[in-house]
Amino acid sequence: MIVGLGMAAALALSGQDPKATPVQPAAAEQAQAAYIDINDVPPEIREPTEAEYAEIERLVVRAEGARDAERFDEAIEAATALAELSAATFGPGHPITASCLNIIGQVKYDRGDLDGAEAIFREGLALRRAALGETHPDVAESLNNVAGVLSRRADYAEALVFLEQAVEIWERVGTFDRNLADGLANLANQYAYLGRYAEAEGPARRAVAVTEKVYDPNHRETAGNLGVLGEILLALGQYDEAEQTLTEADRVFTASGADHTLKAGLTLFRLGTLRKYQGRHGEAADLFRRSTEVFAAAVGPDHPHTGAALVETGQALHLEGLDGRAEPLLRRGLAVQERAQGADHPDTATTRMILAQVLLSLGQVQQADVLARRGVADLQARLGPDAQATASARVIHASILLAAALPEQAEAESRRALTALESILSLDHPAVGDARSSLAEALIRQARWSEADPVVLDGVARAEAAFGPAQDNVVRMRGQMMRIRLGQDKADAALILGRSATAQLASAAPRRARELQRLRVRAAWVEAAELARD
Repeated sequence: MIVGLGMAAALALSGQDPKATPVQPAAAEQAQAAYIDINDVPPEIREPTEAEYAEIERLVVRAEGARDAERFDEAIEAATALAELSAATFGPGHPITASCLNIIGQVKYDRGDLDGAEAIFREGLALRRAALGETHPDVAESLNNVAGVLSRRADYAEALVFLEQAVEIWERVGTFDRNLADGLANLANQYAYLGRYAEAEGPARRAVAVTEKVYDPNHRETAGNLGVLGEILLALGQYDEAEQTLTEADRVFTASGADHTLKAGLTLFRLGTLRKYQGRHGEAADLFRRSTEVFAAAVGPDHPHTGAALVETGQALHLEGLDGRAEPLLRRGLAVQERAQGADHPDTATTRMILAQVLLSLGQVQQADVLARRGVADLQARLGPDAQATASARVIHASILLAAALPEQAEAESRRALTALESILSLDHPAVGDARSSLAEALIRQARWSEADPVVLDGVARAEAAFGPAQDNVVRMRGQMMRIRLGQDKADAALILGRSATAQLASAAPRRARELQRLRVRAAWVEAAELARD
């Protein structure tokens, strides 16, 4: 980060707002880490003239302004001219030149050019360490940026190491709260990617608090960090607060005119996830579609964010029972992810699992099995055998095994998935409910009614308390309860369950409503047959 070319230039180059400068830390805290003004490092070639200083300042303002406004072509053009001018005066190895190049790296990262971004970030990290030492805030920025590339490639554990170092430096140096907020938000995301949600909550809340201090509660940067917090609260099962947080973030983005930026798109995406958890699939599909449009406009149709939003739109349509519309969207999203992230990236593998679900619904069991086996194998290799994404993939694979009349194998997959997910997520999380329902289904297919019953009862109670009676897992598991009662020759109890589900039929997803209606009819026939025998 470029700082210190006189007061006006320092503010422009660092992106700091003088009205938002944080309170200086105590002298003892300041002594913990030395801060070197990068303009005190002697030029390698010559001191720029006053005209060149003015041009550097102009290019910085233009490059960073264009970057922040997501006018990426303009940002690259201005940053390239800036780096060339800096290299011709300060020198190619000077930390000011590294900071100029860093702007180019940030734009390349935003556009999905990870190779180009990583080369710049790692070169900048080496230059900054050599010139400024290990505890300079510019070094922290480079550590943070390298971590961003590693994270995008799903190297989450390595990225976490870089981020922890960056946050530690910013905290020790002080007076860099704007950067600290970004680092804390990234740190929270990294813990979340590793399934360490309890550890993620603290940094996420701190990121919001710091941005509210540096900017204000109605600033787009605050809204962006509210979105990060909202996503983590979803995983922790704090659904009401998550909804309030994400809704507030969306309001701030809209009110500030930043509703078509990347972070605004991510907020729409996270709201879509919440609606999906609640079983409101039509609303979820619309939110994911809107986020697709934002991502495509901001970073292009071939960016990973755009691919992910296409996939989630397709999955929401699948859950709504619209498989014919879902399949092409999933295939488009998969193609984007394969090009942008690679064939074995966890996001790509997860999309294969969702596509496998749709193919199974369309009766294409063999094709679904091929995709599912590859998806589970790729996720296990990249993330580990019991990671959240791997466990959720096992649940999908179990459904395919059931369709292939392999209930014992489906049971093993479901049990492993449930154990993993219960150790990562809140017990009322929809992914845990999916695993419970999957295990119950495998037991039902084996006529092991007494074993299936407690699995379903616990799952229904938790899901209904969290999301209400019309949520997917509630409806699905109530249907399983009816089948268990029928298997236990308790047709009267099954019929009572069926009648109690009448209120759910209107608000349930079409596929779930049809399942309940069929079970009600079946229970009524069984009861009628028993009455006839009597």
